[in-house]
Amino acid sequence: CHFSLFGNKNGDGRSCINSKIQRKGMPIERATKSWQNSVKCYQFLQNHHSHNICIKFEDLLQYPEVTLTKICNFLGLTYQVEMLHGTKNQKMLPDYRKNNFDLSKHKSIDIPDTNLKHIQQDLKYCGYI
Repeated sequence: CHFSLFGNKNGDGRSCINSKIQRKGMPIERATKSWQNSVKCYQFLQNHHSHNICIKFEDLLQYPEVTLTKICNFLGLTYQVEMLHGTKNQKMLPDYRKNNFDLSKHKSIDIPDTNLKHIQQDLKYCGYI
């Protein structure tokens, strides 16, 4: 009997692409391909593993308790309120540590139409448009 679990955290491609440009200085074309690759990985895992969960990054930011409870249920764990403070964990890189969830990360960014047309199908697949 083969049993596998996988979880995927995905975000709105427009925000993810903008983040890669702003934080890493990636050219827009590379940032676009990087996000598209994450969608391809998600599609592959979703099609090849029957027991899976996909968490939208925006849901984690907007509804952290509900989303963490969903993750815990998927993993067979009990949700604990301390999980909301995982953003301060010392094991995280200092640049990523926050006192709480950073809601400023939840925004859809306009990207040029030429790039948007390349990710439109993936945005639809992931439920963003």
